[in-house]
Amino acid sequence: MAQPIKTIRVTNAGDMSKLNAENMKGLLWDCLQGVAQGETDTSQALAIAAVSREILSVVKTQYSILKQENIKPTQKMLEYATDK
Repeated sequence: MAQPIKTIRVTNAGDMSKLNAENMKGLLWDCLQGVAQGETDTSQALAIAAVSREILSVVKTQYSILKQENIKPTQKMLEYATDK
């Protein structure tokens, strides 16, 4: 029988309504601590890490293409990276 998924206690992430690098880092840290303390299921943590890697990969690819074409990063990319 499958275990119910526990809610991840988010303490290090900022305003979670905003997707940015700082919030993602905080969420990943909270997730890691939850696994270490037995509060978060490993499969849930792996899923969160996989989605985070995919987001970073997309942003990195976008930035690389823009840099190759000598185009400035979009405002959305800058906001994601700097939370400003």
